[in-house]
Amino acid sequence: MTARLVTPGYWCECQTHTATAMAPVLVGSLDTDSAVQAVRWIRTAVRTIVPALDPEPFQQVLDWLSLDYRNTVLTLNSGQPIAFTVTQATTTIQWTARPVHFLHLAHRVAGNLPACTDQYAEPPWTQ
Repeated sequence: MTARLVTPGYWCECQTHTATAMAPVLVGSLDTDSAVQAVRWIRTAVRTIVPALDPEPFQQVLDWLSLDYRNTVLTLNSGQPIAFTVTQATTTIQWTARPVHFLHLAHRVAGNLPACTDQYAEPPWTQ
């Protein structure tokens, strides 16, 4: 029996854009095999910023958290990418999720990883 070379899933990202930054900044990412889990990751992150929002973006977030997220799951399940964007003052935060096919390259179990993985330097935004 041969193993599947690709696995369907979803790739999620959160990026911020500011008026002073030259390029968007990647804040976080997630790979998952479930549209529900992808949207749950976005919803959890969005809930953490609610207390800091002005009234207009606050209402936008509340509406999405209450009702619109269901359509987001349906959109992802139909094979379409999604995005949810909130702007607070001069900062825009955007969460995205899109269907992908993950290619099996290596096991992620520490004992099975090559020795060179110890030499990997974390990107500056994760430190």
